Amino acid sequence: EVSTAMKVPSHYSPFQILRDFFPTDVRKKQRWNLREDSDIKDYILKVCGRNIYLAGPDKLIDFLYIRNCLATHRPICLAIVLCVNSEIDKPKNLPEPDLIDDYTGRSEER
Repeated sequence: EVSTAMKVPSHYSPFQILRDFFPTDVRKKQRWNLREDSDIKDYILKVCGRNIYLAGPDKLIDFLYIRNCLATHRPICLAIVLCVNSEIDKPKNLPEPDLIDDYTGRSEER
């Protein structure tokens, strides 16, 4: 298992982090246990130990997990994982949960 720490601006999107961080040469991909033919668009950021994914054009600070970590001074732990087909894995007929940000008390759908 390979890990590293990096600092990124809170206005970065998940894609910007992947773009800056994703290895491009074959040796680095092998060291990170990534397929040699893998491309950045095949991967997504996942919160370690949780079923939370960070994707899309939103800024990092717009995600509840990020805001909660910053508010409670906990480290932010993310992993680069292979994307799955979201249409196949999407649950059928389940209501969207209401998420309430403990820090602001606002309800969000992220």
